[in-house]
Amino acid sequence: MLFGSGPTLGVSSSNEFTFAIVVNPVGNYYKGAISGIKAFVHTEYDRAAPLGIGRSKAGGNYVADLKPMSEIRAKGYQTGLYLDAKQKK
Repeated sequence: MLFGSGPTLGVSSSNEFTFAIVVNPVGNYYKGAISGIKAFVHTEYDRAAPLGIGRSKAGGNYVADLKPMSEIRAKGYQTGLYLDAKQKK
């Protein structure tokens, strides 16, 4: 994890950063993952568009997955796989 930790308060890039590694045991993230899971390939949603914040790891990146994940879980899938947002491959 990397976050801006400089003394500036406001909306701007930071001049100081903190790097931390967080380790947490989670067991099997997906029930039955050892034998495989059902994954859905999204064709109607993008998670990380070329001009968005997808090139950076940020908490906000996960918001784009909430509606698509809800839809595919209702269909019996455990996770979604996204195509390249620019080339749709």
